[in-house]
Amino acid sequence: MISIASSALYATAVFSCVNLLSSVIASLPLKLYRTESDGDVFEAQANPLYWILSYMPNKFQTAYEYWLYNMECILLRGGFISWVNRSANGKILQLIPLHPDTVTRELSPTGKILVSGIAQWGPNSYLQFDKSPQENFFWANYRTLDGLNPASPVKYAAESISLALTAEEHGARTFQNDAVPPLVVTYEDKLDPETLRNLKEMWMAASTGSNYGMPRFLDKKPHLERLKMSNEDAQYFETRRFQKEDICGIFRVPPSMIGDTQRAQGWSTLEQKNSDFLTYTLSPYLTNIEQAVQRSLIPESEWGRVYPDFDTKALMRADIASRTTYYNTMSDKGALNPNEIRALEGLNKRPGGDKYTISANTRSENEEPKKATPKEDSDDELPENI
Repeated sequence: MISIASSALYATAVFSCVNLLSSVIASLPLKLYRTESDGDVFEAQANPLYWILSYMPNKFQTAYEYWLYNMECILLRGGFISWVNRSANGKILQLIPLHPDTVTRELSPTGKILVSGIAQWGPNSYLQFDKSPQENFFWANYRTLDGLNPASPVKYAAESISLALTAEEHGARTFQNDAVPPLVVTYEDKLDPETLRNLKEMWMAASTGSNYGMPRFLDKKPHLERLKMSNEDAQYFETRRFQKEDICGIFRVPPSMIGDTQRAQGWSTLEQKNSDFLTYTLSPYLTNIEQAVQRSLIPESEWGRVYPDFDTKALMRADIASRTTYYNTMSDKGALNPNEIRALEGLNKRPGGDKYTISANTRSENEEPKKATPKEDSDDELPENI
């Protein structure tokens, strides 16, 4: 029996939304940051968790593959869960993804979640858990209705997705038969069963395979009449379009981003479009994962000093003219130096590029301009009539 999570992907709108969200989020770098005592923030590259989250969560998946699978689990099954492989001293070595359908959760009397189940990865590798404590797992849920078990958006939109699948099947059958209603062949005289059978076989032989489009020859003066029922009469295309919009609403994806150009919004710039997509569509998923990393993978003693954050600058990358204006403004205000600007553009540092400059037009009232250094006395005097 195929689960709703698997069958839902056969609906093109569901596949497009899941593919868009999972691939975009999987491509965003998830970095670990540390806040120093003076308030400066740096990438915590010395922390082993930094490389696990950003590059190699385990020995058989890249970070992109790992987060792609996790996002598909969130969208189709309501959440993802991984086993945290630790060393003897508690150091995180790997994050092993588990199939969400193979594990169950229950709340212990102490208020912690216990996980049970069995999982397999590879031909001879198994993991079996029996009420294992939550510290051994890393998970994030789309949402829960009981506080424990994940609730999938696909499950609660099953009827809408089923209608979309039915409409696609209807369209496939219609276009398989040349997308035209069948013909009705009538005769003035009644035909005997053998003649009727021969005519039917002849018609089918001239209408299928390599004989498609060949002329038909009928005797006994037949009368041909085409049934006049169009796709518009059946509201087929309207139904398909409504289902696409309905499914996009489930995943909060703008229809234009999965190919529905008729419903494109009037964004003035690509940057504005990406900003809306980041704010209203991606941010809830990103925040959910970031907080799950904080809860499950970062020790409580490091909370407030070490935190994960998705790098979304690539989504907000404007065109060259907009970036130039932004960099000029930030440089004039002393907020960015040339080397920081070069780093944002993927360029190496240059000598002397670490100095900050402030434009005279943007200097505050409390900032005194640098006084000119008095010239040394010179033996050469200027002529009086110069």
